[in-house]
Amino acid sequence: TPRYVTTGIEGPLVERPYFRDGGKKYAFKIREETELFGSASSATFVFRKDEGSQLKITKSAFKPDVPFEAERLEEYEAAARKLLPQDAKTVLLVAVREDPHRMNEWTSYAFEFEYFLFRKPVKQSVTFLNFDEKQQIVLSLITPQKKFLKGKSDVHRILNSLYVVTPESEQEAKVG
Repeated sequence: TPRYVTTGIEGPLVERPYFRDGGKKYAFKIREETELFGSASSATFVFRKDEGSQLKITKSAFKPDVPFEAERLEEYEAAARKLLPQDAKTVLLVAVREDPHRMNEWTSYAFEFEYFLFRKPVKQSVTFLNFDEKQQIVLSLITPQKKFLKGKSDVHRILNSLYVVTPESEQEAKVG
């Protein structure tokens, strides 16, 4: 079950889902047609209007000090392939992208795959993103092939809305 915080950082008080990392709370915006499911180790966003497209965010087994360099990319690709559905057929690696999410001084690398899942064409992007100096996260977007660009846009919007909830902004909510 996702957790929510009431914050006034954007002006009027609003409820935002958040996750906790150490002593920090990171809140973000989602559209009302997006369902959010959470656990201790992941967050899954289901984009209801996009035929079952979903984004899963997990912690990476890699640390930010494992560079995105040629000699290490095979390890990253192997890790990305492990996130593909077991029933995926005719898997093709169609793109490898450096820094697909250019914001917040993050560095990242994405592997894009196309395959068939139960005879339907699917596209999946697995991005390893250095969230901060201590941890790397994995963004796994799975969409019908025809919805892939929309799915990438949804991921970008979620990442772009991410902010640290300060005690001051949360305090406003408690007083207000």
